[in-house]
Amino acid sequence: MAERAEAERFPVEVLEAGGGASAGELWVWEEAPGDAGAVLVRLVLGGEELQAVAEDCFAALTQLRRELEATGRLLVCNGSSLDVYPSGMSRSMGAGQKAYRLTMGRQALTADLVSIFETAPGVKPSRVDQQAAFFEQWVASLRD
Repeated sequence: MAERAEAERFPVEVLEAGGGASAGELWVWEEAPGDAGAVLVRLVLGGEELQAVAEDCFAALTQLRRELEATGRLLVCNGSSLDVYPSGMSRSMGAGQKAYRLTMGRQALTADLVSIFETAPGVKPSRVDQQAAFFEQWVASLRD
């Protein structure tokens, strides 16, 4: 049953508005309790918990990021990196847990897939709108 399912857990950092960073943890359920057609992502940050239910993991992560942004904070993980964005297929096939690390002017390859909840060298924490704008610029760079 979804309520009893174990969450997958990922350590993350959150960049604070006033500088510095706080350690946190993302908990991910591929089936949200009470809604097997949705995912649940929870951010545990000290005594604070934020959570989002959405159709896929990237959408849920985006909701959490918007909540953090409202208080001037940024999440540090692959899924919040400026140059990472999922394809429609990665969102539908893998519940949106993987996305591509993008390079301007170059088509993304399978080797460019990263877990959105993990952190890797080169993560460029960004706001949701910045990431979406980078993606649009990347798409345009493939046509040039």
